[in-house]
Amino acid sequence: MVVHQYQISIAKGYHLSTQKKIFLLYVCVMAIILSMEKIKSRGKIVRRSDAAPSRLLQVTHSLGKHIAEARKRRRLRQVDVAQMAGVTLPTLRAVESGNFGTSIGAYAGVLWALGMENSLAEIATIENDASGQVHERAALKRGVAQPRIGRTRLDDNF
Repeated sequence: MVVHQYQISIAKGYHLSTQKKIFLLYVCVMAIILSMEKIKSRGKIVRRSDAAPSRLLQVTHSLGKHIAEARKRRRLRQVDVAQMAGVTLPTLRAVESGNFGTSIGAYAGVLWALGMENSLAEIATIENDASGQVHERAALKRGVAQPRIGRTRLDDNF
């Protein structure tokens, strides 16, 4: 493999030309991007959305649909919302279609542009975490120490 040859050359202290260094950097960056964007599974490449549970795909699709409906209720164009949210038009379309691979930052920006960012902040609150409440109660019954919530910050004055 080309990258392996250059790694050996670097390890032995051989001098590489600037062009070879640039090529090596390019190959390494492309390998990192490929590993971040795709998952290897049984020798074939699988997209993240194919690896996600079907229920999770349904949830993101439903969220995108609700976001699109909220935009339409406000009579806003996609171009305007994308500009307000600081995302590109294709990214907004991916959000509205519920694309699983779209970043949570894009979803948050669009919700903010629609004035709905508070709904995002409510997702993991204790009031909406029935499973967490059950586990917490079970731990209390067993006498397991609970993590402190709202702990005072340590200062760095030495």
